Amino acid sequence: MDEQNESRSPASAGEPGARPPLLSRGSMILRAVAGGYLLYIVWNLVRDFGQVQDTQRLLIGGVAVIFAAVAIWLLATTGKRFLRGEYRGGSGDPDRSAKK
Repeated sequence: MDEQNESRSPASAGEPGARPPLLSRGSMILRAVAGGYLLYIVWNLVRDFGQVQDTQRLLIGGVAVIFAAVAIWLLATTGKRFLRGEYRGGSGDPDRSAKK
């Protein structure tokens, strides 16, 4: 199993240009679902923002911003990897290209 992981990362994690390890398709789906759920939470926080006491508005606003940023990052990186085929068994998998 260690040999497979070494063949997928051309450089070690500390070197410039090192690529993150390839995720499975299932992991990418879970990341997309998590990002969607975070956006759902943000939507509910923003929708109910008018009912919040003044003392808690800053906290809830900050949490909403952080959740939105994480959700957008998760959805963007997962979508980019999926479209490029950068997952195990995808078109960007070096092991898949080597087998052909």
